[in-house]
Amino acid sequence: MTHVASRTSLRQAVLEVCLLLLATLGLYHQLVQHPTDLMVGVHSAGTNDLTGPFLRLREIPRTLHQQFDKWSMWDPYLALGMPVHGNPQMALCYPPNWISMAFGAEDTISWLLVFHLWWGGVGCWLLARRWGLSGLSALFAGLVACGAPYVVAHTAEGHVAQIYTVAWMPWTLWAFDRFLTTDGRAWRAVSICLALSFFAGHVQELYYIGLLTSGTVLVIAFRAWRQQQTARATSLLLRWGLAGGITVGLIACDLLPIWLNAKECVRGEGLPMSVAGDGLKLAHLQQLLDPFALGGPEDIDRVRYGFYWCKLCYFGIAPLLLAIFGLLTQWQRPETKRLTWQAAFAFVFSFGSVTPLFGLCYRCIPMINSFRMPSRMLFFCSFAVALLAGLGLDRILRPAPARREDEPAPEATSAVARSMDASSVLSRTNEAGTEANSDAVSTPRLRPIGVLVGVIALAIAGGEIKRHADRVLAYVPRETLRTDSELSRFFKRHVGDARVLAPLDLYSDPEALRDSVRRVRGYEPVGQFRFALMLDALLNVPDEQLDFAGFGETRLDSVRHSIADLLGVKYYVSSKRQAAPPGWKLVQTGQVEAVVTPRGVTTAAKNFGIYENQTPLPRAFVVGKAVELTGVDPKKRVDTLEQLDPRAAVLLERDVLTGTDRAPFTPATITQDQGDRIVIETSTELPGYLVLAELMHPGWRVLVDQQPAEILTANLGLRGVALTAGRHTVEFQFEVPGQRLGLQISSAALLLLLISCLPVSKQPKTVATAEPYGAPK
Repeated sequence: MTHVASRTSLRQAVLEVCLLLLATLGLYHQLVQHPTDLMVGVHSAGTNDLTGPFLRLREIPRTLHQQFDKWSMWDPYLALGMPVHGNPQMALCYPPNWISMAFGAEDTISWLLVFHLWWGGVGCWLLARRWGLSGLSALFAGLVACGAPYVVAHTAEGHVAQIYTVAWMPWTLWAFDRFLTTDGRAWRAVSICLALSFFAGHVQELYYIGLLTSGTVLVIAFRAWRQQQTARATSLLLRWGLAGGITVGLIACDLLPIWLNAKECVRGEGLPMSVAGDGLKLAHLQQLLDPFALGGPEDIDRVRYGFYWCKLCYFGIAPLLLAIFGLLTQWQRPETKRLTWQAAFAFVFSFGSVTPLFGLCYRCIPMINSFRMPSRMLFFCSFAVALLAGLGLDRILRPAPARREDEPAPEATSAVARSMDASSVLSRTNEAGTEANSDAVSTPRLRPIGVLVGVIALAIAGGEIKRHADRVLAYVPRETLRTDSELSRFFKRHVGDARVLAPLDLYSDPEALRDSVRRVRGYEPVGQFRFALMLDALLNVPDEQLDFAGFGETRLDSVRHSIADLLGVKYYVSSKRQAAPPGWKLVQTGQVEAVVTPRGVTTAAKNFGIYENQTPLPRAFVVGKAVELTGVDPKKRVDTLEQLDPRAAVLLERDVLTGTDRAPFTPATITQDQGDRIVIETSTELPGYLVLAELMHPGWRVLVDQQPAEILTANLGLRGVALTAGRHTVEFQFEVPGQRLGLQISSAALLLLLISCLPVSKQPKTVATAEPYGAPK
């Protein structure tokens, strides 16, 4: 190939990617028309995970830095406090999130969502070109992936981390295809794609793609071993292990803090089958022909069928028919067989406990019980349908499918090219627009009538997915976001460092962060088990009705006053007028607008009443008497705390002070508060325990008068320190568990990856041609 031909082919590839970008912008044209809007869903009046937790998550690092003039790793404003690093959906190590953190989530997050939708489509396009498909067929596959209804439904729910993660799924499939066709020599791109997918912030989809690809490697290696291709089987297994090991090393900076923090969380011991196996029902098969057969996102029967975004079994009629056609007519291609078997496994798995397959996986495969909603395997199915539909369209466009020689990829000359090899893949295309890389040969020219059919199919499929996107997506003007409400103004004047108990629709998590107000409850999927115990003690409701996030309201008479005092809950907010129990007083009423107001929608204002607790305790205080409680179940501990007077005693696992003369209840003074560093001054004439009404976590350390001391778990979930009589300066310091070691491991893994990309020899060498995977010997 001449140099000019290579440049021309690269221009064609760039043109196709730009056309895919234009098609993606066409699918989400309303955001193009209103660039400052937030892209949300039509259900729940536009409120979703984007306008709730993810706006907050992306703003936390910058907001804490502005407030404390330092990068704080502890968030004190939600659920008695929690680590900033250690929550997987925080995704601190994912580069696109740095854009939101630097320039503001409200201005960037919707455009980053569109970028990732396009990026997933580019991955499907690239893999289709690698398989030798024409430019039009590859564009079709990319477009179907960009607007995949299941992906768009999750976008409407605001599942930012999931969209970012699954955008790397087609790229992982592309890297995996290169891995297989080179008997594992091209393993580096697999590690990079998997690492970026992990950093994006939602482990479940990454785990699923890892499960599918690892299972495929085992099957292919077993077949090679059965055909006495021992060297090939060994090469695949060893290099897949190498790719996995380097991936784990690269993500250790995030994985280690997440893993250690998960031990402190409610889900640490896994989910029961009733929750983990809640997948599709047979009734969802009706959605294959009509996405709204069971109802739309705002009116589906959630009790019978679950949330629309969670269990949408729709891929578009035209893409599904073309996918079936591609499966039938191009079955002889090894990639078709592999992708079909993977998609079949994923589709059956998505039904959860309805089929025996999930039960077998639940019992035999580690970590399956850590995730809920197995229907999220439909992400993979959506991309598989897009690729198979591209194969089907390509069969219509050309008289015969492309044939593969499966030659190993040539050695690249640079570290970047050898790690990802993206530029070389784009540049090695022939004049007909098909990829002339290591896995494809020249293909027949396109037939004019086939091109016409392809354009029609592209228009039909594009119309289907656009109609669905327009039906489920809504757009919120920035100026309608609720800011500086009457509640916000009241709390900023009166709350101080106390806490509030309010439902999310009246006072949201982003508002509380912006106002520097501590919320007792807030939307946090990775809930700490110590916080769960404290919340159980605070709210007198059955365990199965415990609402961690605050989506609903709890009646004021069900709030235990002694625990509210202990946690420093000063204000309770309700949308309904209630009789104030003893110790509470109604201090203000008013109205607030809706959290968001989608374009073209009118929302009604909501009433609120603020009830003030007359006797909240300060955040830090000293109490002398200790009640020991060890070796009992959590329910017994919660019951004991409910009967405790926090001004008279503290509940501990062991009483470390000696003597019976103890300090009476004495307030302490917080002199410095920087999130992950709190300094407290105390003065007592007798020994006692300093109690800080902040969540206990293994990352906290304490110094008493500059000397290391033991930090105790007080009152089930708070921090306590034993003090002798006299004046003391107590300093609490937080360091994310595993963060430093994780950074060291990731640095070493990155160094090893870069070293492996260096050329071994400057002399060219001849590499034997690999046999097509799955072919008989």
